[in-house]
Amino acid sequence: AIVHGVKHVIDEPLNSRGQDLVDFKRTRALAQHGMPHARDLQDGHESGLYVSVTKSRGEDNGRVPSPNFTPMQPHEHGGAYRYCPACAQRLESRQLKMGDRKRLVCVGCGNVLYLDPKVAVGTIIAMADTRIVMVRRAIEPGYGLWVFPGGYVDRGEVVSTAAVREAREEAGIDIRLNGLVSIYSYPDRPPVIIVYAATAITADLRHDDESLEIATFSESEIPWEALAFRSTREALRDYYDGVLHPHCC
Repeated sequence: AIVHGVKHVIDEPLNSRGQDLVDFKRTRALAQHGMPHARDLQDGHESGLYVSVTKSRGEDNGRVPSPNFTPMQPHEHGGAYRYCPACAQRLESRQLKMGDRKRLVCVGCGNVLYLDPKVAVGTIIAMADTRIVMVRRAIEPGYGLWVFPGGYVDRGEVVSTAAVREAREEAGIDIRLNGLVSIYSYPDRPPVIIVYAATAITADLRHDDESLEIATFSESEIPWEALAFRSTREALRDYYDGVLHPHCC
């Protein structure tokens, strides 16, 4: 039986395809259920979907890619939703207002399924020696590449609170936010990435199991050719160019 839902970002039930997903319960594939840290959300959704599988007869649990499941690009997410989350009737694409983009509408109850953006937060953390904290990813997309700590903003969570929480979870330290660096979004991609600058107020760095290692870098040492995402690179450029909005935290 499949547990925990889908590995990459969704906000509504996903249509099941492929033998691995036969027993997938659509009602359990809700947002924030079984999701990875949202460094994944930063703008790399090209990889396939992963599911957590509980094997029978005492076999080990493991995350496996569905071999029959076609990876979706960010702009193709809408095509994966075929059934209404309210009544399970079929969805169809309709233009509800002149000049507006098409929306998914239930043919049964008329519910409109809005595919909303997904909010992620990242934090560029300076240690006492001004070196910044980065982690090397142990998950796809971007396995083995470097990012600053970050993750999903939970539904109902204050964004600045999420930034502090993610720094503690992914770097093992407490931080003081200094201000907003910028907000990053890209055409046809659902993530909106909010990046803060911060100062570490504790010093014992520890990475979690979604990272291979944690390290600090000076500006000249940043591995620019081994950064995980476009937003990672652009935020670091802005940070070192002195972009900061101190009233936005």
